Amino acid sequence: MAERIVTHCVRDTRGRILAIGNPAENWHRHAPWAIQDIVSNRHSYRTEGPDGDRADIHVINGPSGPYLRSEGDASEANNLDDLPNFQPGAWEVALEDTEILAIHAALVPHGVEGQVLMFGGDEHDPSNADNNEIFNTRIYDVERNTMININSPEADVFCCGQAFLADGRLFVAGGTEFWRHGADFDKPDAADHFDMHQRPRDHWSGARETAVYNLDGTWSALADMLPEPDRDPPAGGGRWYPTLLTLPDGRILAVGGHPSLADTRHGAWMPEIYDPDTDSWEYVGGHWIYVDWADVPVDRELEEHDINGQTVELPTGDPILDDDGELIELREFPDGQTRPTSDPDSSINYLYYPRMYVVPEGLVFMASPNDGDSRWYDTSSGLPVGHEIEQPPHGSPFAETNHTAVLLPLLPGDDYRPHVVLLGNEGPHRVSLDTHDSIDHVPAWEPTAGRQWNVTPPLRRHGCATILPTGAVLFSGGIDQAGNLPLDDANAALHGEIYFPGIDWEADRIDFATERWSTIEEASVPRNYHSVALLLPNGRVLTAGSNKNGQSGGDDVKEYRIEVFTPIYFYDSRRPEIDAAPSHISSGEDFTIETAQSDRIERAALIRCGSVTHAWDGDQRYVGLEFERIDGGLRLTAPPNGNVAPPGPYMLWIVATEDLPCKLAPFVILS
Repeated sequence: MAERIVTHCVRDTRGRILAIGNPAENWHRHAPWAIQDIVSNRHSYRTEGPDGDRADIHVINGPSGPYLRSEGDASEANNLDDLPNFQPGAWEVALEDTEILAIHAALVPHGVEGQVLMFGGDEHDPSNADNNEIFNTRIYDVERNTMININSPEADVFCCGQAFLADGRLFVAGGTEFWRHGADFDKPDAADHFDMHQRPRDHWSGARETAVYNLDGTWSALADMLPEPDRDPPAGGGRWYPTLLTLPDGRILAVGGHPSLADTRHGAWMPEIYDPDTDSWEYVGGHWIYVDWADVPVDRELEEHDINGQTVELPTGDPILDDDGELIELREFPDGQTRPTSDPDSSINYLYYPRMYVVPEGLVFMASPNDGDSRWYDTSSGLPVGHEIEQPPHGSPFAETNHTAVLLPLLPGDDYRPHVVLLGNEGPHRVSLDTHDSIDHVPAWEPTAGRQWNVTPPLRRHGCATILPTGAVLFSGGIDQAGNLPLDDANAALHGEIYFPGIDWEADRIDFATERWSTIEEASVPRNYHSVALLLPNGRVLTAGSNKNGQSGGDDVKEYRIEVFTPIYFYDSRRPEIDAAPSHISSGEDFTIETAQSDRIERAALIRCGSVTHAWDGDQRYVGLEFERIDGGLRLTAPPNGNVAPPGPYMLWIVATEDLPCKLAPFVILS
């Protein structure tokens, strides 16, 4: 337990203490968390007078709840109420020990200030995997700043996919079937691996299991993902590193990832959809997407390899061509699909966690390029459609799991036009979309405004992007290291960045002519591979997780600290409050909220609860709301349909003059 000397305070207009700190020692503490520290004997706090007299700080249970109070003392300098004000720093280590490695995290709509579900399965730890120590799940209670040990899914959810169901529960699918200790030719499992997948790789095989978190500390198993298409008897299937997306009708789309070792494919190329109403899966049909074509086998010359002391002939040599000089394909392609390259060793796509977004047209936009282009995906036909948008400059292959992307706010004044920003190897680029077949606008990836650095901006490999209630985006964490170099924490991008898209709030649309970046102060905790970031209902951003130096292994390489980013608005006592709001709304519905500051409210929005892993949050989405002022509150209109805002859990935000979001956003389930 640490003892901390308090020298400064932050108070609201009524004198209530919001935070305590010591600028000379470079720390501050959110008052509710300091209360919890004292109650749980985590830390003690005291003031110190000019003569060295001390006064311990205690928790007093008042009629309006607990508050901080120093012991009575003759010296006024020892009175907590008389300490000078200060501006707390932007970052605060909230908790030292999450108890598990938060490889996956989701804000679940439970409790006044929400809870963060954290899980890691085997935690990228071979010892855990070998000993079936895969049940590593915790709840972080934001209000109490404590961890709660809860049950885990039965499968190893390391590197699974995740998305919210329409009822607000978190759905997870896939994960790790087996830990692969190596796939080089001299490794014990190399022969089996090669026999099934043709190209030995150091990777993990995908699980088929699924589960749902019930918001109460329990999980329920749901229907397994499908086996490999057209296998008789059924075998294979599953996904490791898949993307899951909630569709406009509440079904869940699963794309990409690596399948089971029993699968004859190296990639789970055919998307499938889960229907929560029937607890069943079906393949979409149509074409394969996100195929690493180097993994689709062609007939090849035999080569000799030494596997565990035995000489084995394997088809790894030059391709054998037919009489017309064409490749001899060893797999049957879907109708109408052909190999997009004449080089059978060309790696065009990257099948892991592709960045995809449901857009207001009802299609899914493939921000991560498929066969070299960003396009729209039609889940009704299973086909990529629309303009072929040349991928942003990035290098090959396009490494989705290294770099983050974000869907910018969807605003009614802009007809909810989607804009996507991707921060890649060649810096940030954005694309603005109309409909997939628009003849008036052919989209293209373009560089954003320049980032605000006196040196070369960091690459931010494995960093995260988090939408704030103001419509700006926080870019945090990551490593400033090129893709072929080690992920050294010494090269951590500790400074955060805020991207301002240039929103014209009067017109309620984005105007990139005024976009800009701002660099903010350093965090204290490096965030590397397997780190997460989430917006909380109080307006702060939680960061957690990270494999130190990008390494797998035990406690010595697992980052357990939670650090939160505190935007400049957080301690402003003028932030409005929502006194009452509905817990459920429907698309297109008018609904009312109560707020005493209705005359100051300039905008309102729903922000979908985030679920993040591997530098990407496929759930987060900012949807602006139209509203009018009424006596004692606001009358708002929910988003028009599930294309604009898929069903599920959201935070309801109102923002007052001077960019001040409400103190606490209530949860609302949109159906």
